[in-house]
Amino acid sequence: MKALAAVLCVVSLSTASLSGAQRESEFASSGSWTPFAVSLLPPVQVPCSDWDVTGLRIGILAARHHNVLFLSASGLVDLATGDVSGIEVAGLCNHAGKSSGAFQVAGVLNSVDGDFVGVQVAGVYNAVNADAAGMSVAAFNRAETMEGLQIGLFNRARAFSGVQIGAINVVEDGSECIQLGLVNVMRDGIYPVMPVMNIGF
Repeated sequence: MKALAAVLCVVSLSTASLSGAQRESEFASSGSWTPFAVSLLPPVQVPCSDWDVTGLRIGILAARHHNVLFLSASGLVDLATGDVSGIEVAGLCNHAGKSSGAFQVAGVLNSVDGDFVGVQVAGVYNAVNADAAGMSVAAFNRAETMEGLQIGLFNRARAFSGVQIGAINVVEDGSECIQLGLVNVMRDGIYPVMPVMNIGF
C-alpha cells in the first residue's frame, strides 16, 4: 500500500533532502555567495541579506539571507527568502520563502512557502504551503498536500497519503491515508468521521 510505503520512506526522504550537490544545482543563485555568515539581528549581519550562504550560517538572535545550503542555526529566528537545504535550527522559528529540503527544528514554528522534503520538528506548529513529503511532528501540523507521516494534537492536509497520528486528524482527500486518533475526519472517505481509526481506499 502506497500509504505504508510512504511512511517507511520517511528516513530515506530526509536523507535525500540533505544531498548538497543536487540541491545546490537547483538553487536560483542571487549572484553573490559566501561559505560563512554571521548575524546579530538583520540588518546587522555579514554578508547582507541578499547573499546566498553555502556552508555555515550563525544567527546570534536572527539571520536573514537568500538561499541557504548545509547548516544554519539561530538563537531566535532563522529566515531565508529563497530555498533552504540541509539543517535548520532555531529557538523560535525557521522560515523558507521558497522550497526546502531540510531537517528543521524549532522551538515554536517551522514554515515553508514552497515544496518541502524532509523532517520538521516544532514545539507548536509546522506549516507547508505547497507539497510536502517526509515527517512533521508538532502540536499542530498543516500541509497543502503531503506524503508521509504527521504526528501531533491536530493534523490537517487537503490531500494526504500516509499516516496521521493525533487527537484530531483532518483530510479532504485521503484515498491512501490511515488516521489514528480520537477524531478522524476524511471528507471524501467511506466514513467521513470515525473515532480511533479511519482508513481511505
